[in-house]
Amino acid sequence: MTSFDYPRLWDQARDNLLAQGSSPRKMIIVHSGVTIGMGLILSILSYLLERGVAGTGGLDGIGTRAVLETVQVLLQGVNLILMPFWTVGYIAAIMSLNREERVGLPSLLWGFRHWGVVLRSLAIKALVYMGLILVGAQLASAVFFMTPSAEPLYAVMEEMIAAGVKDPYAMMEDPAYMAASMAVMPYALVGILLIMVPVFYRLRFIDYALAESPGEGAIRAVLKSFRITRKKTLSLFLLDLRFWWFYLAQILIVVLGAGDLLLPMLGVELKIGGDAAMFVFYIAGLVCEFGLYVWQKNQVSSVYALAYSQLAAAAATEEEKPNPKPQRVPWSR
Repeated sequence: MTSFDYPRLWDQARDNLLAQGSSPRKMIIVHSGVTIGMGLILSILSYLLERGVAGTGGLDGIGTRAVLETVQVLLQGVNLILMPFWTVGYIAAIMSLNREERVGLPSLLWGFRHWGVVLRSLAIKALVYMGLILVGAQLASAVFFMTPSAEPLYAVMEEMIAAGVKDPYAMMEDPAYMAASMAVMPYALVGILLIMVPVFYRLRFIDYALAESPGEGAIRAVLKSFRITRKKTLSLFLLDLRFWWFYLAQILIVVLGAGDLLLPMLGVELKIGGDAAMFVFYIAGLVCEFGLYVWQKNQVSSVYALAYSQLAAAAATEEEKPNPKPQRVPWSR
């Protein structure tokens, strides 16, 4: 198992950032500003469209309602399509920075300039994760039906069959069946995580491999990520634990953004309510997220880029080692 010298990686990442002057700070301000700004704009537009849809009741508003709902879906789709390319561009810029290459705002457009290979890598990851979700859910369901937790569901199914309901789709429409089937959800979640987490770590560096050698293609980037992370998942997990404070801050920011929903559940009465409270907490969360990213995201991302370089170098050295010649013994011919 390759372990990471965290203090050395942290210091090296800091030195690389300092050597670039103010460029990395400007880069993360623009990258985070665009990402968070897009989310804010889409949220406002989605809210306005929902208000518009709500005001088009009756048969006369069917056409307007359909147009507004279509626009809402398109806006969300555009964000989902563009953001991965924007994210990969940031990773490519961090990789260049750690190779002591000059970076600037144009570096963030790397993902759009190499949209073909990035799109193929996204498709591969999507297929892999979808397959893992299906397999994990199926295995977890099989385990669930072998446990006492499935007995209430069996009882409901027997009652429905006795009543002449044998169509699975008709069963799923019954509230009693749906309530009893919810017991499988914890099993499905655990099953999916048990399968997906190890594979997630094996696919962790696809974007880094793309940024390093985009000409080699998406499939080679996937294979390289698998190769360099072989027997390294525990080391990567321990490296993640070093950044517990960063991930905890992200979780707390999400909680802050949902404060208008969580605080009343805890018995805290808000002086403002409704949509005003929703936007106050949502914008407060975005501001804190922007501050966190500007403060430390470059540093954290640089450490991971250096960890990738270390693993890639170790894998390359291992491949270059000559195979030992068989030792000759007197009885061999």
